[in-house]
Amino acid sequence: MFVSMNKDILERYNETNHFGRLLGMKYEVQRSGEIYYRLEVREEHLATKTAAHGGFLAALMDAVVGVAALSKMT
Repeated sequence: MFVSMNKDILERYNETNHFGRLLGMKYEVQRSGEIYYRLEVREEHLATKTAAHGGFLAALMDAVVGVAALSKMT
């Protein structure tokens, strides 16, 4: 994981992001503003037999944008 002056704010995010933990979200900061997020789509995330729920996908995109922004903070 990329280590920067932002470590403190990202650590606080990790400690308080209970929803992300519930969904199984994991990320790595590649560099400031650039992250890699991974998330396994499990059965409880599905809206139909073969499609993830839109709210699940929206939560993922919200987390991506949020963590990317946090990684840019100085």
